[in-house]
Amino acid sequence: ISVTYATEMEGTYFENLEIKLKSRSPEPDLFMTGVYQLWNYLARDYLEPLDPFLDDPLQTASDYNFEDFFPTLIDSLRCDGESFRLGEGPVMALPLGFEIYPIAYNRRIFNERGLEPPETLEDLAELCGELKEFNGPDSFALALRGSANWSTIHTGYITVYRSFGAVDLIRSGEKWVSLVDGAESLRMNRYWVDLIREGGPPDWESYDWYRAGAALGDGRAAMLFDADIVGFFQNTPGASREAGNIAWVPTPVPEGKRGSGGASNLWIWSLAMNGDSRSKPAAWLLMEYFTHPSYQRWSAVERMNVNPPRRSVFLDPEFQRIISQAEGYGDTLLEMIDRSAVQFTPNPKSIELYLLWTETLRKMVLDRDSDMGEELSRLRFSMESLLNN
Repeated sequence: ISVTYATEMEGTYFENLEIKLKSRSPEPDLFMTGVYQLWNYLARDYLEPLDPFLDDPLQTASDYNFEDFFPTLIDSLRCDGESFRLGEGPVMALPLGFEIYPIAYNRRIFNERGLEPPETLEDLAELCGELKEFNGPDSFALALRGSANWSTIHTGYITVYRSFGAVDLIRSGEKWVSLVDGAESLRMNRYWVDLIREGGPPDWESYDWYRAGAALGDGRAAMLFDADIVGFFQNTPGASREAGNIAWVPTPVPEGKRGSGGASNLWIWSLAMNGDSRSKPAAWLLMEYFTHPSYQRWSAVERMNVNPPRRSVFLDPEFQRIISQAEGYGDTLLEMIDRSAVQFTPNPKSIELYLLWTETLRKMVLDRDSDMGEELSRLRFSMESLLNN
């Protein structure tokens, strides 16, 4: 087959892809997607279900080994477009990589101060107080995202939100009901806002993936609550001032769950097929190639593609040797992956919804005169209006 490909900056990629899919263009045949965008495409019938290819021995190699993918990843990419329940319905995309949200910390800073990494959320809050401006006014305890982007709430925020027992959405008949102003949500948001004000960067509202990772890498932040791979790339030799000093522990849990092990939200970079493609058999061959065990091992071992979505690749001795240089990284991921899952409730307008949610969080943090209960009630009304109209 002949392959033509294009690359684009993430900031404009999703917008331009949406335009093409909405116009029912047959190109691109395949495209990269995140798990939340997948729900939007599913609701608009933009996707080609993949089960017919996976189940056909004439189209899928006998050594493809579909069962080798971490089950939680496949469950998160299998969705029923009517009920929007994960783990049900057809497989709508195949994983290329994933991330979860443990705590990365600077072990040099912790060792110098005789501190232990957090096991509970209470520990994390206490450390934010102890490490506030630990090395002068430009230093801070915890790097967190705060930019005006939906991704601000999909890392540590939604992970902690669910650990408090809070729920974002439920379906009641044909209606969506938001629970973001419930008692559990109010408690969690108070905790999170206090965490940012006490331990976060002074200019938290400007922090994205890049700034949060850089703050850990240059030693201004003692901890990072973000994607595991953000800290991983800061820790590789020569990547940052603190390379070699970064370590990982599982996501902290509420005090009452100490010892139970943290769960995390889950993000998956995936390949999906355009339902309007005119070259579906060829597109499947390319998709099969990129998700086959042999290619995924090559990408992990030779090109440091972290994190590989296949268990056999993750456990491959050569890949284990690569990640063994990052203290606690491999053990933390293996401990957490099977109990981590997408913590948002699948819905057909996810990205718009999470932008509204991020806007509310930023207002609660930055406007000290705002009433948190009122802000969350307004958010509930906005979410229900968006979903039900």
